[in-house]
Amino acid sequence: MSNSSTITNVNTSSSSNMYIIRPAMDFVSDMDDKYLELHYPDLFPFGRGGFNEKRKIYISRSALLRHLLNLSTRQFQEVDFLLPLYDMKTRRDVAKMSFVRSILPSRNLYNGSISTRAETYGRVSSEDLQLACSYKLACAKAASEGRPFPAPPVSLNGLAMDFFTDISIACTPMQHSQAAAIKNRQDVYAAHNSNGKAHIWFTFSPDDSMSFKILWYALGANEAAPHKDNIPNGEFRFKLIAKKPVAAALYFERILEIVIERMIGWDVKKCQPLEGGGIFGVPKAWLRVVEEQSRLTLHAHFLVWIYGHADLQGQLREAMQKDQLSYQSSSILSLVTHVGMLCNKLLTVVIRLN
Repeated sequence: MSNSSTITNVNTSSSSNMYIIRPAMDFVSDMDDKYLELHYPDLFPFGRGGFNEKRKIYISRSALLRHLLNLSTRQFQEVDFLLPLYDMKTRRDVAKMSFVRSILPSRNLYNGSISTRAETYGRVSSEDLQLACSYKLACAKAASEGRPFPAPPVSLNGLAMDFFTDISIACTPMQHSQAAAIKNRQDVYAAHNSNGKAHIWFTFSPDDSMSFKILWYALGANEAAPHKDNIPNGEFRFKLIAKKPVAAALYFERILEIVIERMIGWDVKKCQPLEGGGIFGVPKAWLRVVEEQSRLTLHAHFLVWIYGHADLQGQLREAMQKDQLSYQSSSILSLVTHVGMLCNKLLTVVIRLN
C-alpha cells in the first residue's frame, strides 16, 4: 500500500461523482505510527484508531491488536490483516530483544574498561565469523546424524560464538522457529530439574473442525445461526478456518483457559493453585507448549506436578504388590485344591478297579 496517493475527480453526470485513486510509488513502513490507517483504509475509513491515536490511557501495540482481533464485527480476522501484523509484531519483538542483548556488558575487557556486547562484536573479524559459522553448521550436521559434536578449532574466536548465541536468543520470539523450539526444550528441562519427574502428561487438541463456536467467531451470531443444528461440510469448514484463522485461535484460547482452570486447577491471575485443585489433585506446578498441528490450527502439550503424588505412587505400588501376592496365593491355593480333587478322583478309580 502506498504512503500517498493521487485522487482524481471524474464528473460522470451532474448528480454523481466518481473518484479514481492512483497509488504512489513509495510504500508504507510498518515503523510508521500511522501504519494501520495508511495500509488498511478500508478497515480505518476515518483515518483514526491506529497506533498513534491519543488515548486517555496508553495501550501498547500488542494490546491494541488484541482488542481489534476480539471485536465482534470480525473485519480484523482476515488473513491479509492478521499475517502482516503478526509478522510486524514478531520482528519488533526480535529487534527489541536484540537491542537489550546489545547493551549488556561484555565479559571481555577492552583497554582495561568494560564495553557493551555490541561494541565488542564490532571488533570481531569476518574471518572469525565465517569460522564460527562453519563450526555451527558442523555441529548441526553431527546432531542430525546422531554423532557427537566435533572438537572446536583451536583458532575459534569465543566472541564469534557468543555472537551467534545472542542471535539465537534474540530470535526466540519467532514461533515455530528453531530458536523457539530450543527455548521450549530448555523450559521443559528446567522444570524437571526444579520439580523432578512430571506426574501427569497429556495433550490438549480440540476438535476445531467440528465446532459451532468457531463458526460463531468467524461468521457472527446471525450468519452462524443457520448452522447451529447442522454443521457444514468439511470443505466449507476448512476453508473458513484457513480464511479466518483468528476464529480458531480465539476458540483455542477460550478452551485452553477452561483446561487450565478446571482440569489443572490453577488460578492464572494469582499464580497459585485453586482451592481443591483440579481433576488430578492440587497442582504444584505445570508447563505447557503450544504447537501448530497438520491442519494449521493449535494444540498444546501439558506437564503437571501434583502435591502428594509421590505418596500416591508409593501407595499404588504397594497396593499392586499386595494384589500380586494375593493373586499368587489364591492361584497356589486353587492349584492345590484342584490337585487334591484330582488325587481323590484317581484314588476312587483305583479302589473301584481293585
